[in-house]
Amino acid sequence: MHTAVLTSLFPTPARPYHGIFVKHRWHAMAKRDHDIKIIQPLPRTPPAPFDLLLGGERVMESRAPRKEDRNDFTVYRPSYFHIPRKPVTNAQRFGKVAARFIHKLNPRPDIVVCDYAWPAAKTIQFLCEDIPVVVHGRGSDVTQIPRYPFLRRELQECLASSGNWCGVSQNLVDRLDELGNIPNRGMLTPNGVDMSIFHPGDQSLARKTLGISSDRPIVLVVGHLIGRKRPLLALESFLEGTDRDAQLVFIGQGRMENKLRDKISQSLLRDRIFILNEIEQERLALWYRAADVLLITSSREGRPNVVLEALASGLPVVATKTYGSAEILKNLPEFLAPIGDRHGIGRCLSLALNKRLPSHVWSEQVTHLTWKNACDKLEGMMQVAIDRNRR
Repeated sequence: MHTAVLTSLFPTPARPYHGIFVKHRWHAMAKRDHDIKIIQPLPRTPPAPFDLLLGGERVMESRAPRKEDRNDFTVYRPSYFHIPRKPVTNAQRFGKVAARFIHKLNPRPDIVVCDYAWPAAKTIQFLCEDIPVVVHGRGSDVTQIPRYPFLRRELQECLASSGNWCGVSQNLVDRLDELGNIPNRGMLTPNGVDMSIFHPGDQSLARKTLGISSDRPIVLVVGHLIGRKRPLLALESFLEGTDRDAQLVFIGQGRMENKLRDKISQSLLRDRIFILNEIEQERLALWYRAADVLLITSSREGRPNVVLEALASGLPVVATKTYGSAEILKNLPEFLAPIGDRHGIGRCLSLALNKRLPSHVWSEQVTHLTWKNACDKLEGMMQVAIDRNRR
């Protein structure tokens, strides 16, 4: 299919790991001979001090190349005028710019996929009615946006105009069905895992390759150091659930990094707690094989890719009972802890470190989540949307 992918969540040179899972999905689809064009409208802010409200990372991101040719597809980045704290008017400008760009594409797209529901879904109102559109939910775009009544109405109107939606977890699909007011309408389109990269392996060899000489247990935390990921809670839970022999390794960056470093400096175990920058997939896979437990303390998640990757690598996972993580670990509920409960998380962490289940028990939880199966599901959703549009 000639597919236009509309998203606000995609890597740029300034933020190479931001939305990396979106890139992986469409890379996998392009390898199946789909003609993929990524449209990522970027915000252009008024002069200072408004650009400070947008945030330094977003300002850097707005300066990304307007066209970027990758191996399997091209990324286009038209700009739109963005005024901080004006979500509806910003979404309208996003949508108008995106729609104008899509209408100029040659060949004309068979379908448009809004991969991250908001603000991409707003584009539907400015597209020709004969272009089918699928709204793809990934997490906060479905769980958080509707908490604001005026944004909820906007998203509901967009879903009504589209009539087609899907999500990476069943919880997100159910919420989209509720917002769209059509029960059982949406489809589950989970992310896949590259099993050639993420697979069980020899822990000693992985540690040797990474230059780790210690044989102490390693608890791994992977993800942005931001509020909803709760990195400070991860630190507290580690101190609660491990003895003085274990090590804690954060892999990620974000606005809470300085607070986290301050907390670490105050800990008696500061010599065994480390923060590393974001890394490429191949090296991350080594860390999964080198570690003893992956710890996820988020307050909310769609369907965290790091959990899928860790499980595929045979790494035990301790996570909070967010909907996405709970779906993945439904067969191992003893490793799910109440959200925000450092004592409960600590107990689960202690259990995971002391109850050593074979690696295949963990990897079997995601054996069905290959990219082939993930692409089959998404192709099915896209074909359904095209068929509905022809009626």
